[in-house]
Amino acid sequence: MPELSTNRIRVIGLIHPKEGISHEEFSTYWLNTHSQVFLSLPVVQRNILKYEQYHFNQTVNAQLAALGTHLPSAHGLAILEAESLDKLMEIFADPEFAEKVAPDEERFLDRTLTEAAATNYVTFVDKSA
Repeated sequence: MPELSTNRIRVIGLIHPKEGISHEEFSTYWLNTHSQVFLSLPVVQRNILKYEQYHFNQTVNAQLAALGTHLPSAHGLAILEAESLDKLMEIFADPEFAEKVAPDEERFLDRTLTEAAATNYVTFVDKSA
C-alpha cells in the first residue's frame, strides 16, 4: 500500500482576488508579477523545491457548476513544496518577505480570505516521468 510522504511537505493555499479586481487581472498579475517577486527572494531560492500556481478556468468551472458541482469562491490555488515545515516557515518569517512579498500581495489578493493547509501527500499515478 502507498504511504504518505515524510521527506517533504506541501502547503496548499486557496487564493482569492482583492475586491474590485477581475479574474483576468488577478490571474495575469499573479502569474507574471507576483511570482517573480516571490521567486526573487534568496530564502525562497534556498528553501522551495517546487512552486506551482493553479489558475481556475472560469469557462470549464461554469460547465462543472451546471452539473451541480460546488465551486470554491477562490480564483486559484498555490502549492509550495519544501523539505520541511521549518523551511517553509523560514520563508514567511524572513524580513524580506514582509518587505517585498506581503505588500505585493495586497495589490491583487485578499489575504483575509486565503485558506491554507500543510499536507503530506501520496502519488498514485504519475505518467510524466
